[in-house]
Amino acid sequence: MIAEALRSGWTGEGAGWSPREVVAHLADSEVAFGWRLRQTLAEDEPELQPFDQERWAAATHYDRRDASVSLRAYAAARAANVDVLRMLDDAGWERRFRHPEFGGQTLRKLACHESDHDLLHLRQMRGE
Repeated sequence: MIAEALRSGWTGEGAGWSPREVVAHLADSEVAFGWRLRQTLAEDEPELQPFDQERWAAATHYDRRDASVSLRAYAAARAANVDVLRMLDDAGWERRFRHPEFGGQTLRKLACHESDHDLLHLRQMRGE
């Protein structure tokens, strides 16, 4: 679906970020999710740090990044994260973390949030 949006020529006008920027953001978000996933599994109720997506976009040049590289990075990070998630038992899904903005949450909630986040951006890229 991401590759289709990139091929479609969608410019992102009026929608915030361009497809190139959205794919770079998804790749970076997947890396952040992977870190949070592993930290929550390895530590007892860790404090997860928020990140400013606009600062990440500016600092890492989302507007100039190669979309195909971002797409491959996203796919690789997603595959690695899904592999870890597949191994979780019920206790793993209920592991807890703290977040300064959202308070205490479970890993299940974090995974659902990441999924919703990605779907939102995919719909954005499809012009929905």
